[in-house]
Amino acid sequence: MDWSKTKSIFIVVFFILNLFLLTLMINKLNANNLTNLPNDTVEDLLSAESITYTKQENEVIEAYLLSAQSKQFTQEEVRLLKGQTVEIKNGSILTSELEEPIPLNEKNTVDDFFDILERVGVLYYEKYDYVTIDNAEGVVTFYQTYKDMPIYRNKSIYAQLLFYFNEDRELYAYEQTLLEDIEEFNDKKELLGYGQAVSTVVNQRLLQPNSDVKIDLGYHTSVQLESNFHVLTPTYRLIVEHNGQEKDMVYYVNAYEGKILDISTNDEVLE
Repeated sequence: MDWSKTKSIFIVVFFILNLFLLTLMINKLNANNLTNLPNDTVEDLLSAESITYTKQENEVIEAYLLSAQSKQFTQEEVRLLKGQTVEIKNGSILTSELEEPIPLNEKNTVDDFFDILERVGVLYYEKYDYVTIDNAEGVVTFYQTYKDMPIYRNKSIYAQLLFYFNEDRELYAYEQTLLEDIEEFNDKKELLGYGQAVSTVVNQRLLQPNSDVKIDLGYHTSVQLESNFHVLTPTYRLIVEHNGQEKDMVYYVNAYEGKILDISTNDEVLE
């Protein structure tokens, strides 16, 4: 066996492996370099890119992880719903078709929609707060909240009320999901600053110069241990408006670590 040749091959292989590991480490450092900068430095970098952002008035500094379970609706609850045809799917999804559609107008406010929920008799409607409307799809979405923070929808969790309206702007049906047994656990942890959350998206080359970003804070799935049990992490929702885009982009950023959890397009938020 030619040991000299074999030795040379091993040296080349180890060199390539070390180069690969070094590349991974550099990429990881580059992915996190902005989120680790002081807030004032981040602000300077965003200003250089002409990126502005607006945030909630009372910035949350620390927050807990949450555990929760998907509510299982019962036939006893269904019997409370009058003037509608109700079905339970997979135990946790309640669907309803109204016997008499409810007309909307062009300027319905959040209070108007909650008056409708009360009139229809929607179960646990008081647990929902945050409202968006998608006129193209004909859907009004009410998000479940926890301590005034919305629980964002994603692929593994549903905690919302979807009301559907037709071309005549009449509410005719709804679909409901809900989380229950919500509990805080582990120690309260410090969150990234709003500017650091924006810089995460900038650093991934997902945010163009001259963009305007609106930020709010809610919860997004971190871990789903089984079909009905969920772990939720504090999450920034960044709605990005940029000239030339047909629809605003939305980025969900883990408020602890700065990782992008999900990307979608935006619906109109009702104030």
